[in-house]
Amino acid sequence: MNKLILLLNIIGLFLILNSCKKTSTNVLDFNQETFVSANKLTIEGLQLMDPIQLLIKDSILIILENSSENLIKIIDLKRLTIINQFGKIGGGPEEYGSIGNAWFDVNDSNTLEVLDVQKQKIYIYNLNDIINNSFSPIKTILINKGTNKRIIFLDMIKTSKSYLGTGIFDEGKFSILNHNGQFEESFQNYKNIDDFNLNNYNLGTIYQGRLTHNSKLRKFAFAVSAAPQLELYKYDQNTITSVKIINHKEPLIQKNGHIVALKANNPFAFIDITSDNKNIYVSYSGKTFLEDDVKADWCNHLLIYDWNGNPEIQIDLDCNIKNICCDTIWNKVLCISYNPFPQLVSIEIPEF
Repeated sequence: MNKLILLLNIIGLFLILNSCKKTSTNVLDFNQETFVSANKLTIEGLQLMDPIQLLIKDSILIILENSSENLIKIIDLKRLTIINQFGKIGGGPEEYGSIGNAWFDVNDSNTLEVLDVQKQKIYIYNLNDIINNSFSPIKTILINKGTNKRIIFLDMIKTSKSYLGTGIFDEGKFSILNHNGQFEESFQNYKNIDDFNLNNYNLGTIYQGRLTHNSKLRKFAFAVSAAPQLELYKYDQNTITSVKIINHKEPLIQKNGHIVALKANNPFAFIDITSDNKNIYVSYSGKTFLEDDVKADWCNHLLIYDWNGNPEIQIDLDCNIKNICCDTIWNKVLCISYNPFPQLVSIEIPEF
């Protein structure tokens, strides 16, 4: 009897110890994993409704929104104050239909450029003018498609020679414009397109994602939202070469043409992407519309890769993030967090 009690005690102790072991939350193929608490940044008077992008130049933070009284907000990160706000939705020549993304000119970092997805138009501003209450663009570029093919730019970067964008195209994943906005060429058709019984345009609606750019390495990265797939490319003038495609999981498209990637039970993957000269950062969801509804694109993980596409570290967070941007001065990533309303937070990047 005593032996039986001893045996039961040993089994019970084993079960307790085993249940106390930390369960790994490693979501993809990362050897390193750590936990970081986010720090809330309080900006007096800042009210966010539907932020879509963060952009940093030195100590100036730019927040872009898709629905707000002012779509573009300029923040002083040193003083944590609003410098200016502007940008209205409307049909006027200086008003927006729907903002896609923005970037600083690689040849002049004081020049801010904003893509209007609905109007397929690029607005160009001088940052000093904006700070000094002059909100008229110094130039606007209407994207001249120069072709009868369907071309809708949704995200764009600017290189020293051209604009390079992703979107929904009849041909290619990426299209190139010259600096006058004239269409030049499309690149990188989807592989095995015939196997899916879908055309390039339909596949483009599935493989939507975000771009980030390293002008020193002449590389850009493309993060897919419907599947955990990160793609690296090198460019030289009007030539794009695939460097590496990291497939953590295969895209969910059946060969009979069913678009599984857009179904309610398919997990969201990479929601946003940013980078510095050393690393690429992506916010990862892994959630579904079926279980999480409108919170499906809220992310609890920040994943870091190097510019060769090697997974470096997975950072698990105590908050839900979505849009991200590198602050290279303070070695932080600034994020839009939801709890449940959008707010600005910072994440300190640990050494790895």
